[in-house]
Amino acid sequence: MSEEKNVALDLLEEFPPVSDEAWRAAVVADLKGGDFDKKLLWHTWEGLRVQPYYRDGAIAELDYLESLPGVAPYHRGHSSTGNAWSIVQEIGLTAASQANAAAKEALEGGADAVCFVSRPADVGVHGVNLQSLDAMRALIQGLPVYRAAIHFRGGAFALPHLANFLAAVKAGKADPTDIQGSVDYDPLATLVTVGEASGSREQMFFEVARVVEQSASLLPQFRVLSIQGGAYLEAGGSAVQEIAFTLAALAEYLQGLRSGGLDLSLLLPRLQVQFSVGSTYFMEIAKMRAARMLISRVLEAFLGDGVAAPAVPIVARGADFNKAIYDPHTNLLRATTEAMAAAIGGANAMMLAPFDASYRTPNAMSLRLARNIQLLLKHEAYLDKVADPAAGAYLFESLTDSLAKEAWTLFQKVETMGGFFSAAANGFLKEDISVVAMKKRDAIGSRRYPLLGVNQYPNAAEAALPRVDCESTVSELLPNQHTVAVEEVELLASLREGYLAGAVLGDVLAALDKSESQVAVPLQTFRAAEAYEALRLRTEQHAARTGVAPTVFLFKMGDVAMRQARAGFVSNFFGCAGFAISDNLGFSSVEGAVAAAVNAKADIVVFCSSDDEYLPLVQQASPLLRQQLPQCQLVVAGYPKDALDALSAAGVQDFVHVRTVALESLGNFQRKMGIVPQQ
Repeated sequence: MSEEKNVALDLLEEFPPVSDEAWRAAVVADLKGGDFDKKLLWHTWEGLRVQPYYRDGAIAELDYLESLPGVAPYHRGHSSTGNAWSIVQEIGLTAASQANAAAKEALEGGADAVCFVSRPADVGVHGVNLQSLDAMRALIQGLPVYRAAIHFRGGAFALPHLANFLAAVKAGKADPTDIQGSVDYDPLATLVTVGEASGSREQMFFEVARVVEQSASLLPQFRVLSIQGGAYLEAGGSAVQEIAFTLAALAEYLQGLRSGGLDLSLLLPRLQVQFSVGSTYFMEIAKMRAARMLISRVLEAFLGDGVAAPAVPIVARGADFNKAIYDPHTNLLRATTEAMAAAIGGANAMMLAPFDASYRTPNAMSLRLARNIQLLLKHEAYLDKVADPAAGAYLFESLTDSLAKEAWTLFQKVETMGGFFSAAANGFLKEDISVVAMKKRDAIGSRRYPLLGVNQYPNAAEAALPRVDCESTVSELLPNQHTVAVEEVELLASLREGYLAGAVLGDVLAALDKSESQVAVPLQTFRAAEAYEALRLRTEQHAARTGVAPTVFLFKMGDVAMRQARAGFVSNFFGCAGFAISDNLGFSSVEGAVAAAVNAKADIVVFCSSDDEYLPLVQQASPLLRQQLPQCQLVVAGYPKDALDALSAAGVQDFVHVRTVALESLGNFQRKMGIVPQQ
């Protein structure tokens, strides 16, 4: 028997290094002449070019990668022992007693905290009306505030809700010093979303300083200043803009409060930042990491040498921007993607709206599903067990660095024009975001920005109108309907007067002159699906009035492969407007197809065939259809450029193809059928 030998395997010899040039050459060869940049580069809304693959050279020059999780600049997370985050159940029920019961159920079902979505009276959005102290008492009655954080989301009405919350707590048995949570009090966010804020700049910071000082003694663990970075994403902005303008707001607060005499060490334990998290998975992970790094840099600049900047908590909230009222369970998929991005990116707390919050009052099941997404990510995916799950990945580290550089450059641009106030007042914030928002609107309209169930693969038979229980949802999407507007600025002023008079925070506004105000060009928030939802709701309303939905008949003849492919495209295209699709297996004769179209009472007949077969097919079918269906519109699926004039002469009124702007085209079809009301 031969003597056994221990042979060491040298993997470096078995797998020698491969240069970047060799990698690229292999990819180019696989493309068979295709352009590398056009085929494989991802051009983001942020203006970044994301490569199809990354290698170690992408992070070779990043000098901050040696820092540990939980250590400045915090791009690697807020903790060195794991990635724990607080599961926050968002509750938007309209009655305080119902919201209270839902909060107790959420805390018993695994949530660590609850966030009450509050609203003023007569505003048609889902949320609790907290314009009375009794409502606030009913809302928090019996909640275990000693172990569960309580958050409030009230926008411009955050300060009155804070005052009522404190008054309710003092009237109860709980020790205010034990209570944790936050309120989304952010006057600068009110300025850019409403367009006006009462009081001068100095008065605004006086108000913020007093709120911070009084809260420090009355609610020491409650975060009362929450910078709302998510407002920029909800207005259609990019991750770069969301980070940069959040930094600008942070710098404005730090400068204004320090100039007013507030000790910043009093502010920082009461400060948090909230970002919206969208569906651009990789970018959202990098956004969280880059934001922490840059927030730390801004704090260091104001705190001075030798003072360590703390890690400011980041609250991640699933974006409203990409949620839809059609095929609503796809919102669960979007929320799951957002939650994973927020968890891997290292958010301190996370809240997800129920999947149906955009069109009705959420029920127990939708609240539970929103909560369970996070429970699964913790208890089955174990995303909370590893500190900085994205660490060392070339893609994430490169994206983090690129976002940080671009966001810092934009932040500096804002600073050079005088800071946040100046950029809001002169319209720069609105204008800069509008550029990206318009690109997104165009991509949504042409279906290059896919929204599953809305502008891609819709269920044409689905009806949303019966399940929309919030009248403002319909009136917002269909502005021709009657709506009652609320002057938010005036209401805000009256709320402050009414609620703070005699309350614990009553002296905050006592010295303020309401005759002055700050004015800004307001942002315009929107949901990506809104325009398509308006199309479909109009179709539904038309069907309710007439008793029948507009019908698209697929005139399928000729080449089997081509007609099936184009029929699939047409079904997808017209389904986006909620038109009924009359499909079939195809026809062997023009007469048979025409008879079927007549039987279907088609409003639109779409020829589905190959380019070479269209002209003789249309020339034979068009006279028969005109005779028996005089009001129907004749359409060709595709763009046979050599026969366009001849087809138009034969009776074709329109062509639909991949370059058609679906939103515009479908609106035109509705106008021709009288679905859109005459202006």
